[in-house]
Amino acid sequence: MLKRHFRGDAAFANPDIYEFLEDEGFLYPIRLPANNILYREIEHLMKRPLGRPSFKPKVFYHSFLYQAQR
Repeated sequence: MLKRHFRGDAAFANPDIYEFLEDEGFLYPIRLPANNILYREIEHLMKRPLGRPSFKPKVFYHSFLYQAQR
């Protein structure tokens, strides 16, 4: 079976799009529009690490469950 993927920015954060992608069997990450709840959840990632800045970008990931309002 062929796996289909869809990646979208915050403009695609719409329950109708989620339903369509799930019904069609797509795997998808879609960026959520920023809001205070999300900022509070990632606040610990927004602080600069101590020490000298790195020449390479640093990428941090954080998982959590979030139920958006309709």
